[in-house]
Amino acid sequence: MSEAITGPMSTFARSRSDALDDMVVQRGRAAVVVAGQSTDVEDCRELLLMLGLDAGAEQPHDPLRAYVGPVM
Repeated sequence: MSEAITGPMSTFARSRSDALDDMVVQRGRAAVVVAGQSTDVEDCRELLLMLGLDAGAEQPHDPLRAYVGPVM
């Protein structure tokens, strides 16, 4: 595979990856709380949709969202 990146870019890449992983965990926890407070399946689906936690929502590891422009 490719060589490991060193220096500030590797720190940035690790920090970004950690932040995205944390966001995935937080979204999962939020979905569990919403499901626990919902009155029925339809209520749960609507709440998750309103909050952007549904399966159709843009995923945090979507390559378009993870794009970082060139460093000048």
